[in-house]
Amino acid sequence: MYHHSFLFFIVSDNDYIEKTLKEIEALIDCDYTFFTIACAKEAEYDFNKPDVAFIYDNVSSEKLPDGQDGHKECIFVTGKENGRLTDKSIVSVVSEIWVMPKEKQYDNELLSLYFERLAKRMKNIADARKQDVCFHTLINSVPDISWFKDVSGAHLIVNSSFCDMVGKTKEQIYKKGHCYIWDASKEDEEVCLNSDQIIMDSKKTNTFEESIKTKNDIRMLKSYKSALIDVDGQIFGTCGIAHDITELRDMSTELDIVLDSIPFAVLVENTQDIVINKNTKFDDYFPEFIDIVGKSSAEWKQSLSKKLLIDDSIKEVVTQTGDEERVLVFDEEPIRDVSQRVIGKIVTLTDITVERSIAQKNEHRANIDFLTGLANRRNLMSYLESNYTRDDVTLVMLDLDNFKHVNDTFGHEAGDKALVKTAEIMRECFQDDFIARMGGDEFMIVISGKEDNEIKRKTEKLLEDMAGEYMEREEFNGITVSAGIVSTAYIPKEMRNISDLVKTADNMLYKAKNNGKNCYFIYGED
Repeated sequence: MYHHSFLFFIVSDNDYIEKTLKEIEALIDCDYTFFTIACAKEAEYDFNKPDVAFIYDNVSSEKLPDGQDGHKECIFVTGKENGRLTDKSIVSVVSEIWVMPKEKQYDNELLSLYFERLAKRMKNIADARKQDVCFHTLINSVPDISWFKDVSGAHLIVNSSFCDMVGKTKEQIYKKGHCYIWDASKEDEEVCLNSDQIIMDSKKTNTFEESIKTKNDIRMLKSYKSALIDVDGQIFGTCGIAHDITELRDMSTELDIVLDSIPFAVLVENTQDIVINKNTKFDDYFPEFIDIVGKSSAEWKQSLSKKLLIDDSIKEVVTQTGDEERVLVFDEEPIRDVSQRVIGKIVTLTDITVERSIAQKNEHRANIDFLTGLANRRNLMSYLESNYTRDDVTLVMLDLDNFKHVNDTFGHEAGDKALVKTAEIMRECFQDDFIARMGGDEFMIVISGKEDNEIKRKTEKLLEDMAGEYMEREEFNGITVSAGIVSTAYIPKEMRNISDLVKTADNMLYKAKNNGKNCYFIYGED
């Protein structure tokens, strides 16, 4: 583990022991240094330093330490027949006695065994010392409070953060219980002891959120507590570490306030698609998923897929809120931390019902003739652009005969009424077809997929119905309708375009006008 340098002073009148011990291979992560000296005072060494041993080779009593020198390891080497083996003054100051066969007679194998045992003990002590330093340095450097307790709940070890929070020193805390340390009531101590018992019974790490009264205020702690289990399976205490989440809770509360102030639905998920937060606007739109926090978002998204409309990469959700249908734009974006690692995602659903309604109204106004409610010229051209290449499309252009006389005689209000009535009759006769007002008293009907005979029949009925309607009202008397008809079937595709189609229908209309009005002409027929 950690590297150790051991220093051995051999107090002897010869260097035999030093030479013997130098032949022994050092333990892993250790190195040895040997000095043979006449007395301990020659060592010129700070005896309070660790990792040093003094080996006294059957020296006289005056050369032995007096118990005040602070030697960590003090070895006395002597023969087994030496009566000093039971001398209390020797036994009280030495940590080991290496017994040799006789005075000044060394057994090299026995000497090596003694030394290896000494070196292993020194290594274990050095490892434990450095591990203890690592442990205390670590727990005292973390901002979270840490503690170790015995089975009765008395605190044995705490870190500096713990002391700062409770306002007491480690010496004051040592072997004290919850009441004294936290200035708590007996009831609070019972709660703490109960949580310790839960840990010891389960023998697992348990998580608790606890409200603790400190010297300054009340803090919210998230604690992770575990039982301390010895190698024989016996529990000898508990330990724990607690993270102060007061600020996080405050931030969470602030986040909830912010989310609830957002005017659209918001859902926050982690990387496992578990919902960790939402706002009240989400509840308004999806009341059936009000308990979704802590659950997978899969079921909610599955319900959306039935209502999802995708247009140009924009996802729209149509949902029902009370008696009203709402249109929401669905968006999903990743949440990244400071290192750009994805840690979750945020889902937003923006209500565009009003905007969509306005857009539809604007589009309607842009494409519909205000007076008659029919499609306008712009709408007509767009429709023809999509259909003129077909071989079964027929254009019927109509114009009111004698319409100027109505305007001049009865005024423009009467003329407007005549146009509105014309539109009504056209809708009745051509219910499934596209009808547009081109301007003034000119109209166009675009018919798709119908036979010539059916088109003739409907056109004749239109002219007849209009003539009958106009004759019944004095201000409309004299109005009739003329029509020009052209079908794409009679014009080759390579010669076909919208402008020529409209112009051809217009020519047929003027033939009808010049042929006495109140009739129709068809391109391609005499």
